[in-house]
Amino acid sequence: MSPLCLCMLVLIVMAAIDFSKCPMLEDVQRLTDDLLKNHNSLLRPRRNQSEVLIFNLNVELITILEFNEVEETLSIMAIMYMSWKDDQLVWNPRKYNGIQATRLRSEQVWTPPLVPLNSVTKIEQIGHNHSWLLVYVLSHGLVYFSPGLLLSTKCEVDVTYYPWDEHNCKLLFVVWGYLDKEVAINPIEHEVGRTYYTENGAWELKGSKIWVFEITMQIVLRLKRRPEYVLVNAVCPIVFLSFVSTIVFLIPAASGERVSFSLTILLSIAVFFTIIGDSLPKTSKSLSIFSLYLLFIMVTIIFATLANIFSLYIYYKDEQNPVTQCWVKFTRCILCRSKKRPMKSRGQSQHDGKHPNVQDKCIKNNQSCLPYIVASVSNDTDECRCTNSKDSDTSIEDKFDRNENFSWKDVSVAVDRLLFILCFMIVSISTIVFAVLMVK
Repeated sequence: MSPLCLCMLVLIVMAAIDFSKCPMLEDVQRLTDDLLKNHNSLLRPRRNQSEVLIFNLNVELITILEFNEVEETLSIMAIMYMSWKDDQLVWNPRKYNGIQATRLRSEQVWTPPLVPLNSVTKIEQIGHNHSWLLVYVLSHGLVYFSPGLLLSTKCEVDVTYYPWDEHNCKLLFVVWGYLDKEVAINPIEHEVGRTYYTENGAWELKGSKIWVFEITMQIVLRLKRRPEYVLVNAVCPIVFLSFVSTIVFLIPAASGERVSFSLTILLSIAVFFTIIGDSLPKTSKSLSIFSLYLLFIMVTIIFATLANIFSLYIYYKDEQNPVTQCWVKFTRCILCRSKKRPMKSRGQSQHDGKHPNVQDKCIKNNQSCLPYIVASVSNDTDECRCTNSKDSDTSIEDKFDRNENFSWKDVSVAVDRLLFILCFMIVSISTIVFAVLMVK
């Protein structure tokens, strides 16, 4: 096709198009002026004022900004999609070159005065005082409005099962200044949307529900804590420390470290107790089972510390004071039940024959051994040696066979064994009960 023919074809097509039917800027300006000429944004947009204005509502949750359990507040970001029929914003598209829709500033038209009731900052209409917000208006009067929402509300916290706790946070809204015979809310969905939702690192959104009653709307968000952080940084260290605190009775009394060990564990638990208390709300409506478990462990460690001091008092008691008969029976009972009597070795019988009183001979030579270490004498020389009680020629269990009297150090050993078993059982049972309650 020649260039001349192509130009003629373009001219013919352009001549066939009626540009008078295309919306122009002047048409849009004229439409806006006409719509707002007699429009009153304070009046309910119904020609028949006896009719109920129904506006549709859909809530789109963007993210959970913060859930502060101590202050019992929830901060969220969301979008409210609203739509309603405005009888004052109706026009004939033919009069404005086919304009089917236009946009107006939200402050120029009537918008639903939806107000959050349980806000902790201030009570104001959603989308109010935001001059940059626009409404999308169709020619038959249907209006679309989508204000953003940054809201901090009050949320009652139940920390009974902390850190595996769940909370139902309620967001209350009301159509301010109208009766239920004038305005009604129609939720499009009965739960919040999550199209643009971003997960929170500390809280998981398990579900939501939207209820409407007359001119009030209630949104319930069900939040569940992600327990991994608290489990690793608080629960596990406290459980480990509680079991470590029981081995204080296995430390030799003569080492001089038992009381300092108990106090160190007690202070560690006290620090954790303070940290956990600062992360929980200052309320008595619900008490955390974990806090009660921590308090019980602290009481147990205090008891272990006092019992440790009592055991050391018995250990360092003057040997010139004879052991009373009740303590002898107690020691025989504890040591008989806690360990079987070992059989004498061949070397032991030889030592017994050659050195019938080894401890006395070592004492005469001005040599002494630790309470858990027993003295012995070599076969070749008269040198006094200190050996472990498990391999010793003279152990506590041997005294049962020879019917020897027990010393206060022996009584202290029996007391330590009983206290170790008792504290270990208390910590184990309390930890198991705590775990069972948390699982439920």
